[in-house]
Amino acid sequence: MRPDIMAAKPCAWAIATNQSQKAFGVTLGGEFSTAINDCGLWLNGIGNSQRPECQVWDDWSSYDATLIASFKQITLATMDALQNFFFWTWKIGNSTVLGTSSNPLWHYQLGLRKGWIPKGREAIGHCASVLQSSQIFDGIFAPSATGKVKDSYEYPDVPRIDVLSLKGAGTVDPVQTSLHAFPPATILPSFSGTQIALLPTYTPTGTMKTLPGPTFTAAPTAAVGKGWANDADTALAYV
Repeated sequence: MRPDIMAAKPCAWAIATNQSQKAFGVTLGGEFSTAINDCGLWLNGIGNSQRPECQVWDDWSSYDATLIASFKQITLATMDALQNFFFWTWKIGNSTVLGTSSNPLWHYQLGLRKGWIPKGREAIGHCASVLQSSQIFDGIFAPSATGKVKDSYEYPDVPRIDVLSLKGAGTVDPVQTSLHAFPPATILPSFSGTQIALLPTYTPTGTMKTLPGPTFTAAPTAAVGKGWANDADTALAYV
């Protein structure tokens, strides 16, 4: 399928992602690439030969401005639709067979240089413009996903916009923890009772490990903290 036809297809995931973020909590899309097919050196296994039609996709040096623009639209749509993801992969070395980078649509660094990977945060809002509406997620997770919602007066030194990102920090709703007791009473298909008790578990009996701030000679002094941001958080580590 042509890249220009594929360009808007990833946005079909956007509404489901936004609904999941709002109703369930942090939703991860996993990994993706800009590829629209399975062309690429050894992509289907070492030694497997490529189809003749793959040459046009693998020869990135011949991409024209129109094709690069279409690939960029695919990338923008996928980034905005998935929201939380990682790209596969950052860099692909030069092929000893081709003498240049293979699998260009899996090659983030190359795409960034050549233009089909966006620079900065261009992807934000892309699917909303494509779909006209994508039930945009407002960035505030449900209390059941992250814990108690705190009010802005609890953060007097934090700008209002940042307070919104802090909502949810706190203790988890007891109703939710009661629904997901750990360790569970049974593990299907056959673990229960004394068998469950034999399984190893973590207990909150360890001391919290922190990393001290670095010190440098012949450098201005700076408040680097002591490795733990919240002095009120004294819970023991699970070990």
